[in-house]
Amino acid sequence: MAGFTAQTSERSIKAIVNAGKLDSAVLNSDAIKDLDWSSKLIHLIKSNLIEEEQLLKVFSKAASLPKAFPLAEEIN
Repeated sequence: MAGFTAQTSERSIKAIVNAGKLDSAVLNSDAIKDLDWSSKLIHLIKSNLIEEEQLLKVFSKAASLPKAFPLAEEIN
C-alpha cells in the first residue's frame, strides 16, 4: 500500500497550483517555506488557503488511492 511521502504531498500541492487554486508564491512565504510537508498541508488548510476536500481529491489521485466514501453525486 502506498504511504504518505513528501513527494506525494509535493505533487498534490503542485497539482493544486497548476489548477489555479493556489498561488505558488504562498509556498515560498516565510510562514510556510521551511515547514515539512505535513505541516505545510495543515497550515494551508487551517489558513483557508486550500479546501481540505480539494486536497483529499488531489492527494488520493497522486497516491493512487481510491476514496473510501465517495460523495453522493459521484455515485449517481
